[in-house]
Amino acid sequence: MARLLGALDDTRYDAPLAALIGDPDGTVRALAIDAAGRERHRAHVPLLVEHLADRHARPRAIAALSRYGDDAVEALKAILDDRSRPLLERMPIPRVLEAIGTEGAAHALMFSNPKDDAYLQQRIAHALVGIVRRAPGVAIDRKRADEAIGRRLVAYDAYDDAGRDLAADPAPGLGLLRRAVRDRCLQNLKIALDLLGIHRGLARMQTVYAGLSSGLEAQRHDALELLDAALSGDPLREDFLSLLERKPTPRELSDAHDRCRALCRSKDPLLRALARRSVTALGLAAPDEGYAKVGPGALELEGIDMPDTLVERLFLLEHVELFEGLPTDDLSAIAALTNELTLPAGAFLYREGETGTQMYVIVEGEVELTRVGRPVMKLRAGQSAGEVTFLDRGPRPLTGRISERGPARLLVIERDAFTDLLADRPGLMHAFLAVLASRIRTLVERDVVDPSRRRIPTSV
Repeated sequence: MARLLGALDDTRYDAPLAALIGDPDGTVRALAIDAAGRERHRAHVPLLVEHLADRHARPRAIAALSRYGDDAVEALKAILDDRSRPLLERMPIPRVLEAIGTEGAAHALMFSNPKDDAYLQQRIAHALVGIVRRAPGVAIDRKRADEAIGRRLVAYDAYDDAGRDLAADPAPGLGLLRRAVRDRCLQNLKIALDLLGIHRGLARMQTVYAGLSSGLEAQRHDALELLDAALSGDPLREDFLSLLERKPTPRELSDAHDRCRALCRSKDPLLRALARRSVTALGLAAPDEGYAKVGPGALELEGIDMPDTLVERLFLLEHVELFEGLPTDDLSAIAALTNELTLPAGAFLYREGETGTQMYVIVEGEVELTRVGRPVMKLRAGQSAGEVTFLDRGPRPLTGRISERGPARLLVIERDAFTDLLADRPGLMHAFLAVLASRIRTLVERDVVDPSRRRIPTSV
């Protein structure tokens, strides 16, 4: 029926096809989505967008929407900028516009303005770059792009200044806030360089960003030289280099504390939450009420306060080995997936040979891993357990049990929820696998040096 309705290409059958797009049977729903893509009636666009939130239907929905071409662009842009709609629906829209790949799609991305999610902003810039890379002839308004670059540089300047203030106090209580401010710096720099690359060479600007974000002085120096050469005679040259070559100025402990208190009033919900928790941890006076700009003219994210439980879990994940180096926005997204679990001393977390869909992060206590009754290793706070079965869906290779020394407090992550998150954030999967690869490398190198120490090194 779904195939037939799609083949008829008659608006009189829009309602029956719409009903099939929402059918509870997955096979019927998939065929109806395909049919809507062939029919390309605008009435079905909102229904197809709803399926972008379902990772099983998402590839078909993206393919169907991309067939609409410019006929769907206006509706897609409206949904992209509609903060009342779920992020799960809006997050894939840049990919749809990139798949459409027309000047209209590029224009929609260029003029979109979501202020509630940093990752969505990056996806928009990435999609715009993707259109230009595949179709270099697509016209992008250079003046508009340069204006957007200017706004990103203003934001970079403000966050960089905030980061320099916070660096004056190395206290661990400010660690996550310093990390989040640095992330905002890099996010704005990445978007600015992506936009710059549209008219000045994408590959060069990607190389520049890699060097500037590497944390290595030699690579940063090379990146600045490349940027200087690429912008020779360009009016934006001074704007970039004056910021990126700025010399550090002395900051006092009071600068860090004043900045922390000021960020408690940021419009950015993540920075606001982290700053408020840091102020409490440092015993600083509470800030005044109301919002305050992170810097003059700086773009900021805007949103409601994060729940206290989410903020607490975000801090609990800060030092977890498996998530080291992740951007704080990704860490926050993971924290939102977790549930808390407390088990008594001696309780089994999982048994060897069982299947499992959960991964565990140890907050307090110890977990002992054994194989065929023999001790393998102990895991403590900040380490994770169960990630191998979590990823490969195989049986548990080890038994995990709470130490007899006392109870354990854990955060639990379900596989399906984490898989949905990875589908939207491929960079998160790369970081996740990089940590696992690092653990394997550590095992190999250790065994080469001392074969007598061979054992399973990671929490499985």
